[in-house]
Amino acid sequence: MQVYKHLNIGSAKPSLATQHIIPHHLIDIVEPNEDFDTGAYLVRCQQVIADLLKKNKFILIVGGTGLYIRAIVNGLIDLPLKDENLRANLYQLIEAGAAAELYQRLQKVDPNYAALIHPHDYRRLVRALEVYQMAGKPFSELHRETTPVFPEINFTQIGLYREKAELQQRIDKRVDEMFSQGLVKEVRLLLEKGYSPNLNSFKSLGYRQVIQHLQGQLSLEQAKKEVKNKPVFLPNVN
Repeated sequence: MQVYKHLNIGSAKPSLATQHIIPHHLIDIVEPNEDFDTGAYLVRCQQVIADLLKKNKFILIVGGTGLYIRAIVNGLIDLPLKDENLRANLYQLIEAGAAAELYQRLQKVDPNYAALIHPHDYRRLVRALEVYQMAGKPFSELHRETTPVFPEINFTQIGLYREKAELQQRIDKRVDEMFSQGLVKEVRLLLEKGYSPNLNSFKSLGYRQVIQHLQGQLSLEQAKKEVKNKPVFLPNVN
């Protein structure tokens, strides 16, 4: 989400002071209404990494989304194009309360990928079902058909783990800080500038709930609670 201009508080972008001390890349590179996906990210990331390698710089790739990390390390498959009608139909089903049924459908056609995502991760749920219907293959199977972009680089991957209670406490604190810093005002100003509330960039956690609040669907406290109480997914580290 940090690739989008103007989406600052909800994406927890590093401050300008931090960016001055530690150079960051691929922040504020597209408008909220521009399409941006893993493929677009990988193209830009390849150029950044290539430039930094020429300068013998030490690179930290920080996430965030596992899909983007895997794309850099393992490469990206040539996935089917988007089907906007199919995608819209799937989102309509979710809004109608059929998210659990869609997740069960994914468990049947692609149990491996279903095990990797949370049932409430609607964006990845929709994309996986979309790809399966268009390609006739499970999303997880297609992901094995990749070629590393940087075969000469030995990546070291590090995952940070916290106990669920501590993680929830940190989430609650961050959400409170986001709202106190002016998240509602940030979203309201973006909508007043003419950005559609239906943009993909606004479907992320936090922005989606604030828009529902501004549209009268949630009170402010309900919006905060909704953001805080999204289930925390912890992988099995044993």
